[in-house]
Amino acid sequence: MVGVNPWGELEFEEYKILEEGEIPLYGSTTQAARVLSKLIEYKEYLDKQKFLSDTKV
Repeated sequence: MVGVNPWGELEFEEYKILEEGEIPLYGSTTQAARVLSKLIEYKEYLDKQKFLSDTKV
């Protein structure tokens, strides 16, 4: 999960809640989408590495 705040500053209490929940906050939907895309790429890379290590003879 990621948070997006395109309007600028958050109140301290709101930011603290997100931080405690380990939810990253981005300033735009573009930034959030880019991060999520990279996380998907990394997951696919890890899956491929696991597949290759499982199939070695």
